[in-house]
Amino acid sequence: NTSTTTKVWNLEDSILDAQALTNIASTHAVLQQYEQATTAYAEALKLKRHALRFLLETQSSSSSNTKKSSPDTEQTTYNNNKLVLDIARTLHNIGLLRFHQNYYTKAQDAYKQSLALRVEKCGLDDLSVACTLQNLGDVYFAQGDYNVALRSYMEVLRVRKISLGSKHVLVASAHYNIGLVHYKNGPYAKARAALMEALRIRREMLGDAHPHLASTLHLLGVLLTTMGELDDAMRCLLGALRIRRRVFDKKEKENVPTTTTTNNNNTTTMPDVIVNDASSTDSKENTESNPLVLNTKLAIGIVHRKRGDLEEAFSSFQSVLRCRIRQFGHDHHSVAETLRAIAAACRDASEHEKAIEALKESLRIYRESSLGGESLEAAEIMSLLALSYLKLGQHDESDKLCNEALTLIETKVGKEHILYAQGLKILGDLRQEQGDYSKALDAYEKVIQVSVIWHDSKHLGVGDTFNAVGNACFKKGDFKEAEESFTEALRIKRLWLDDDNVSIYTTLNNLGHTHYKNKDLDQALKSYTESLYLQMKRLSGRQYDQLMGPDLLSTTREVIAEIQIIQRKDDEMKDFSSAVGNLAATLRNIALVHQDKADLDMALEVYNLTLAARKAQPIRDNPAIAGTAETIGMLQFKKGNHDAAMSAFHEALEVKKEYQGNNTIDVARTLNNLANMHFSKGSLEEAMAMYLEALEIKRLCLGNDSEDVANTLNNIAHVMFTTGREEESLKAYGEVLRIRQSRQGNDCLAVGVTLGNMADVYIKQGNLAMARTCLEQSLQIRKTRQSSNHIENARVAESLALVHGKLGEWSKAEEALQEALQSRKLHPGSSESNILDAMNRITFVKGQIEASGRSEEVSSDVNVPKGQIFEI
Repeated sequence: NTSTTTKVWNLEDSILDAQALTNIASTHAVLQQYEQATTAYAEALKLKRHALRFLLETQSSSSSNTKKSSPDTEQTTYNNNKLVLDIARTLHNIGLLRFHQNYYTKAQDAYKQSLALRVEKCGLDDLSVACTLQNLGDVYFAQGDYNVALRSYMEVLRVRKISLGSKHVLVASAHYNIGLVHYKNGPYAKARAALMEALRIRREMLGDAHPHLASTLHLLGVLLTTMGELDDAMRCLLGALRIRRRVFDKKEKENVPTTTTTNNNNTTTMPDVIVNDASSTDSKENTESNPLVLNTKLAIGIVHRKRGDLEEAFSSFQSVLRCRIRQFGHDHHSVAETLRAIAAACRDASEHEKAIEALKESLRIYRESSLGGESLEAAEIMSLLALSYLKLGQHDESDKLCNEALTLIETKVGKEHILYAQGLKILGDLRQEQGDYSKALDAYEKVIQVSVIWHDSKHLGVGDTFNAVGNACFKKGDFKEAEESFTEALRIKRLWLDDDNVSIYTTLNNLGHTHYKNKDLDQALKSYTESLYLQMKRLSGRQYDQLMGPDLLSTTREVIAEIQIIQRKDDEMKDFSSAVGNLAATLRNIALVHQDKADLDMALEVYNLTLAARKAQPIRDNPAIAGTAETIGMLQFKKGNHDAAMSAFHEALEVKKEYQGNNTIDVARTLNNLANMHFSKGSLEEAMAMYLEALEIKRLCLGNDSEDVANTLNNIAHVMFTTGREEESLKAYGEVLRIRQSRQGNDCLAVGVTLGNMADVYIKQGNLAMARTCLEQSLQIRKTRQSSNHIENARVAESLALVHGKLGEWSKAEEALQEALQSRKLHPGSSESNILDAMNRITFVKGQIEASGRSEEVSSDVNVPKGQIFEI
């Protein structure tokens, strides 16, 4: 009896010691002394397990001595069960401590032991089982094992609904955690549904000012930002910010410290905030510097950035960065997160060097932190670095980082994850830049597949990828496929964006390009005109009806006039000037379509509007101004308006000299074109002076044997021929012939043209034998290089017939004229009178053959050498 009493006394003492150790462990845990807390819990666990073994042995001994159940036996069973649940609770708390120490494997082991005991004693539908399942889900979530985490959270939801009903705050917490997993792992539609349900329950049960409501609004806002629903995202985030400011401002005034929350099972539950949310540890901290407030301010800055309001975005990011550095130092993961947001804004502002600087610092922090360089966060930053290097044209560095990031993402979460798709999109853009369009299209196809799973087929990101597919197909020359892709991109973008968004009218322009390449000029004009309408609406801030024809031109003229007097701030000037430049580019596209439709009057009107828009840009685009003026000059020349053409070319020349200087190849080409104008007006001295000036510049810039030099020499030879300087003209043409033969070969078309020009000079000199030789060679080259029905073949054959006639070679003359007649009959532009003239020449020559000895000539006219050469 004495020994039995001692054993009972020792059991009670052991249980009391275990309880004392548990209390000590709880105190250490509250003080975040996790190692000491774990040690105390482990000692308590040993005592509790020892006590349980003693009770089980005692129960076994009693059962063997007593056949019937007694009150003592029932009390022992009760104590056993109570002790087992106490052991389960201790294991649960050890798991929580290991989780906080990032010892995920040890945490998982402790939670699984706790779960097994709770299921055994309480059944699958007990709330304590749900609590441990939730924390076990947290471990899986932290390890990136989202599918297993989701199964845990779904089971938690099921159990809590059974025990608590569908409107309990713990049910809302389960919905929140399910939404968080879907936010990380997709699909976003399920994430939104779960978070909306959590929001509904929390608002109903907790009111409109509870911190948990703020957490839900915050995560929902972040999700909606990712989905491109920026207005709704901003409303959620501003709501979260108002609550958080109110909560922490109240704590500031009351000086209430933040405490650890426990449920009714004495077990701490999952922190109910988005990843990277941190609880405040300093009750005296200023409200605006509270970590949760900073998280929401950062998220609001991201919405500003995605809306294009970079000034507001930078202001938010810089404010958050200063606070986080002050609180946590330069090496905290929250600082890395902020730097990543700043880098994205820098990239949007085309400041790619600054973006790279911020991303490198962010990557350094992650690599040196407990998360390590092998984390998904590090992989994301490597992808973004690859994008920035791509924007700078540093393809090798971009390729290396992109593949490194994709390998890491594949290892962590597989190829079906949205992060993999985002990295693959960057790789596709890189392949497109490198000209490997097939590989780019393969990458884009996979991106679309994954994006549709994560988002849906109407997501804005899917539209952006279709736009990239269209660009790759266009560059590849597959214009039909490009048209289909741009059409789909436009359809999706219009579901998300206002019509005056830059992305909408840019895609319309791209669609216009594909219609143009597909020879569908009417559809091209429709797309370009719609793009123009949207840009005018954006620039002027006024609504317009869909305008066409004269109304479109007059309205565009009004908008350009308004643009010229609009005052802009310095920080807005670059974007505004770019927008006006886009308007001018669209006008140019419209003019080009009218030009191809042979409506030169309309084309000229629109080109003049293009020039006016270029001049209205606050930041002058001199190359575009000069190019547009020169195009106007060419069209005026085609219409026979030589004075207007000359005025346009003079304007182009002045602009080029202003920004290039006097001795550039571009200036020389404009001088060449101006000389052509003087030649057409009969001002031969002025023409020759400009040709010689252009020739001197070209030789200075390109050497003596360039094609540009040959072009101007050709024009000089033409002037010499016209002014009766045949020998000098032949010498110049001979130099042209030498350059073209050396650069392009003896049988190129340009050589054929030059030989024809030399023949004209020989005819004028009366050197018919040399003229015949040149024309025979020219015709042979043309027949090889041009189609048989080309009109120039007919003209050269007729010139050759003329020479044969002058030499009395009537049979050869007839043969040449028959060849010319055949070309004219096949040429679609030949009129009946042209063909009749050709037949009359043949009849005349036949008469000459029959009446040999007659001395009439076919024609006494001398041809003029072909072609003043314009250069653009």
